[in-house]
Parts: sequence; C-alpha cells; structure tokens
Amino acid sequence: MLYIEPIAGPGPFVHFIEEARGPIDINVYYLNSRLILRAVAAARRRREPVNVIIDGRPYRMSHRLVTKEIARIKATGAKVKAAPPRFDRAFRFDHAKYAVTTGKALIGTANWDYSAFHRNREYVLTTSDPPLVRALHIVFQDDWHKRQV
Repeated sequence: MLYIEPIAGPGPFVHFIEEARGPIDINVYYLNSRLILRAVAAARRRREPVNVIIDGRPYRMSHRLVTKEIARIKATGAKVKAAPPRFDRAFRFDHAKYAVTTGKALIGTANWDYSAFHRNREYVLTTSDPPLVRALHIVFQDDWHKRQV
C-alpha cells in the first residue's frame, strides 16, 4: 500500500510496528516521533526484538541532539546502533528509511519526525513482496554487523 505524507501522518509507521510479530529492524536517518517511539516501546513489551540503526551524524545536527535521539530510542527497550563507519566520511550519510519484519517491509522517503508527518511531501510503501523483504533483511543485517558488501 502506498501512503502520501503529510496526509497519512505517522499512522502507517505505528500500524506497521503494532502488527509486527517477530524481530523488527529499522534503519532510519532520524527518528523522534513520539507516536512511533511509543509503538516501539509497546512492541518491546510484547517481547518483540527491535533493532534500530540511525545515522550517527545527520547533516547540520548537533552531537547533543543525536545523543538525545539515541537515548529516547534506547528508553523504548530497542537496541540502537549508529550507521556503519563507511557513512562517517564527509558528505556521506546513511539516509535509509525503512523497516522490515517477518514477511513485511515499510520503505519511504520520510524521516520519522514531525516535519515528515506535518509539512513535507513524502511517500511510504508497505509491501509483502518476498524478494524485497528478503533483500532488506540482508541489507539490515550487513549494516547491523558492519559488513561491507
């Protein structure tokens, strides 16, 4: 299903996390949506493993704000890692924006923040396409374990 922001709001993201059964892997440039963080915390209370990769140095964002973002995500019970070191060079960013769980993926252009859900034109797709879901699982695992491909 295709969602268009800001019309859809954070609902598709929250719904994706609420429906997930099994590990939830999220790779996102920036995550500060309280509704999404609550959904992640609820998933952890259901004992679903949640792993989050974020860009460790988003463009023009202070280290203090990134540290705060990481603390908020960790407070949900999720495991958090910064993107692999290959993204630590000048003008290189882990600008990924997807989540994957057993049999389903969410992919989009939206950062998981206020601007995406209230101001920006963004697109979000949820899919159960097996080759795409498998590919995203592989990409996530390679990044989580810092494997260069």
